Amino acid sequence: MATKKRPGRSNITSGWPRGLALPYDVLATVRLFNQAYNTYKKNGARVVKSRQLTSSQVDVLMVLSYVQRPMTLTELSPFLPIETASISLVIDSLQKCKLIQRRHSRTDRRKIFITLTPAGEEMVDTLWPPIFYLVTDMFYKNLTDEERQLFMSVLRKIRDANVSQPEKT
Repeated sequence: MATKKRPGRSNITSGWPRGLALPYDVLATVRLFNQAYNTYKKNGARVVKSRQLTSSQVDVLMVLSYVQRPMTLTELSPFLPIETASISLVIDSLQKCKLIQRRHSRTDRRKIFITLTPAGEEMVDTLWPPIFYLVTDMFYKNLTDEERQLFMSVLRKIRDANVSQPEKT
């Protein structure tokens, strides 16, 4: 078995199936990314939990509030970190809570527009301040403008990477 190289060295060369090894800095980066994301989600969950909503429900409310216009599911889905198939379930639950409403298009009955209700707008008004301070604390107090721009650039490159499909064995 090959020796493992530790932090400060270039690679970990053993312990992986079929001899596939990743550089230590890649593993450390993925780990840090996951930790940062989990910190954000954990802190955000405190805000959401106090309102008895899921993070997906809050995401929908925030998008609708931000765009300030009725949206179809197709228009809404790119803004949400959930699968398109799950959005309908989130919309159903928000409608049961009377936070959003669905309206058919006057010109095309197949199109259904989603809007905030007055109760939904009120919920956003109570959710926004703690979310604002969470994001401000995490991304503005701890990062310079240059670091934020670099971070966004790196995230875009990761998002837009042309990832190859694994080989079938």
